[in-house]
Amino acid sequence: MKFNFRKATQAINYLIRNGDGHHIDKLELIKLVYLADRYHLRKYGRTITNDRYVAMHCGPVASSVKDIVDMTDFLSPTAKNYAKIYIKLYERHQIQSIKDVDMDVFSKTDIEALSAALDVSRKIAFKITKFPKKHGFKLADFTHRFPEWKKHEISLNTGNYEYRDIDLHDFFSTADKDIEYCNVSNEQLELNKAIFDEDEEIKRLLK
Repeated sequence: MKFNFRKATQAINYLIRNGDGHHIDKLELIKLVYLADRYHLRKYGRTITNDRYVAMHCGPVASSVKDIVDMTDFLSPTAKNYAKIYIKLYERHQIQSIKDVDMDVFSKTDIEALSAALDVSRKIAFKITKFPKKHGFKLADFTHRFPEWKKHEISLNTGNYEYRDIDLHDFFSTADKDIEYCNVSNEQLELNKAIFDEDEEIKRLLK
């Protein structure tokens, strides 16, 4: 399946509305989308957004989700116009929700994954209540500990790379016990990986 700009926009909107209010820091938002996509892929064999992921210095990033957040010209006019109905830039680094979430685009498992990402964020926020403005950076630091980013850490830090492509198969690698928020049995991971591979093959054949 192609990038789902409607689901991605509504995921952004949902995370804003169900976070601390009607706006959220860009960095924090991008990390939350990643955490939700990773959870859903590991547990159900697909991501929510169907986005392409890259490893950047700030951690894993959903490429087209970032384009929505930044309202770049890489978005199609249709995707940009749709996003503008629901979200807008608020101050310099904040994204604001301006319309209720269209919940019809989500499955129950999508909501489960988005809620799981928010739970992770709240646990991290609880530890830094004296410095709330640092939450996005703390969340980014947290994502640096996952295998799919650590795989590219050396090349990002020593080379002249702004980003490196992430293979979504690496999302199935389990992180250390103290940070893994989506524990799935090895048998289930292998089954979901097979589901993902089958979907990828269908996409390839339909091109």
